[in-house]
Amino acid sequence: MSTMGIGLQLFSVRTQLESDFVGTLEKVAKAGYEGVEFASNFGGMPAVELRELLSKLGLQVIGNHPGLPRLRDDLAEVVQYHKDLGAPYAVAPWVPEEDRTAEKLPELAALLDKSGEAFAKSGIQFGYHNHDFEFLTDVDGKFFFDALFASTSAAKVKVELDVGWVYHAGQDPLAYMEKYASRLPLVHLKDFAHDASGKWVSSPVGKGEVPTAKVISKAAEVGVKWLIVEQDFTQGDIFEDIEFTRGWLKETYR
Repeated sequence: MSTMGIGLQLFSVRTQLESDFVGTLEKVAKAGYEGVEFASNFGGMPAVELRELLSKLGLQVIGNHPGLPRLRDDLAEVVQYHKDLGAPYAVAPWVPEEDRTAEKLPELAALLDKSGEAFAKSGIQFGYHNHDFEFLTDVDGKFFFDALFASTSAAKVKVELDVGWVYHAGQDPLAYMEKYASRLPLVHLKDFAHDASGKWVSSPVGKGEVPTAKVISKAAEVGVKWLIVEQDFTQGDIFEDIEFTRGWLKETYR
């Protein structure tokens, strides 16, 4: 089994990036993360300049989450930025509610396939990242998640499985990792826990209820390339949370 990289999805520190872009990246590197995945905030920097900064910090570029409107309207420009940045992956992160229907699925699938083909010409793998709604929405008797990937090319559209959202939706992340093993280069590690009132809340990875240790073992088994930590919200200090998670990952994996 090859060693999986340990990265951070920068949506986790989105507020901090707005106030101190470079300083936040420095803290991510200091916490021990090997790579970063952007959420389309590049600090206003040209791709080559940002690539040089990350290299100085010892951070690898994993990829970015370009939104569907940009893929639809500015695909060539988006691909070029990712190429100049040196990003091996680009992942669509979200589908608006009005597009989560059987009627809209062919148009969505065509856009994702077209995007995947364009990125592939620059040596970049394209994919789609789930939330929980894909497992709460039915399309012709299938979960939206399964319908979407059944409608797209396995070669052009890979899976970035967010195991926290799969678990949050009441599904088994290990089963989905096995089902999509052949097109699963990236896994988002996300955790949730129930608070005192029984409400789901975002948790540092390793402190919640998602079976993350088992997820990591399954990821290694099926050939995942990157484990990417993402924490949507914090109940305290996000830097303390991501430092805890990196320490937990060292104990659990490496």
